[in-house]
Amino acid sequence: MADSGRAEIAKTALKDLQGLGKKIGQSSVSSVISKSPYLSGTPLSASTLFNAVLYIGTGIFAVILILMAVDQWVTPIFQTKPGSKGFLLLPGTDTSQVYWTNIREVDNILIGLPSPTYSEKYPGAAQPLSTTVIEEQDSYTITLDVYIENEFPQDIGTETSRKFFVLGPSLSMPTITMSLDNLKNTVYITVIDTDGNFQSCVLDNVPIHKPFRIGFTKSGNIIEGYINGKLEKTINLRSKNLIKPTTGSLIFAPSKITSGSGAQVLSLSKGIKVMNMRLFGYAVSPSEMIGRMSDLIPRNKFDSSYTPSSLTSTFTSFTGMNS
Repeated sequence: MADSGRAEIAKTALKDLQGLGKKIGQSSVSSVISKSPYLSGTPLSASTLFNAVLYIGTGIFAVILILMAVDQWVTPIFQTKPGSKGFLLLPGTDTSQVYWTNIREVDNILIGLPSPTYSEKYPGAAQPLSTTVIEEQDSYTITLDVYIENEFPQDIGTETSRKFFVLGPSLSMPTITMSLDNLKNTVYITVIDTDGNFQSCVLDNVPIHKPFRIGFTKSGNIIEGYINGKLEKTINLRSKNLIKPTTGSLIFAPSKITSGSGAQVLSLSKGIKVMNMRLFGYAVSPSEMIGRMSDLIPRNKFDSSYTPSSLTSTFTSFTGMNS
């Protein structure tokens, strides 16, 4: 292209940028652009490049200020948590804790931090999974992704329900259980008070052979049950003596929820798999519950033989998102 042609293109671009500079109050942008090698024939200096980057950064900052003003006085732009009003989720605002994103890593979760002497008692052993967000909380939320791979009645002894979630000091002294009726696809979320009394939130017609999410919230004397982010049942608790998730209690891995002893041990979660346990130290709102449904674990990840591709692994490690 002839030099005259380049000059004409540069002049046109200069006029456009001068107009942009006036709009954002940066009329001096033109002085930077005027030093372009297309116009002057000289190499682009480091100081000129620095000034250009500075002005671009100033423009971006101005846009952010405008968005903040719109968010404050016109309509929400930034989300403080998934499901809240707005379009852009602010990083670092999610205070929840997530576990069991890999089916081979599903294990008991300790309420509270492990003992400082744990490594001394068990040299070489990995630190147990633990959570602090629901520890001793009166209001909290638990969500878990469930896959019922066998809907037919299972051999669970004298039990009538297949338990796949237990929270409490021990299996014989639970404070919360989640179970599937052994004869039909109904889930019971049961809470037990200090006197041994219990109440259940009943979720009918849960999906079979496809992953779905159960949500449980407790706030004061109210519990709520969700399926796939939608509120299904609300229960007013009669008892005021409900046990909080006390320090030292466990969330038992489904494979460790058993009954009997010795050769008569039976798995109460037989035919049911659980992944993606997320714990919140507050009662999640219905809008946040449905807003978080994008990370429901897909069917193939419930297989113990599942191995993510290198591309998937790279994406997950870079973004922190489940593919």
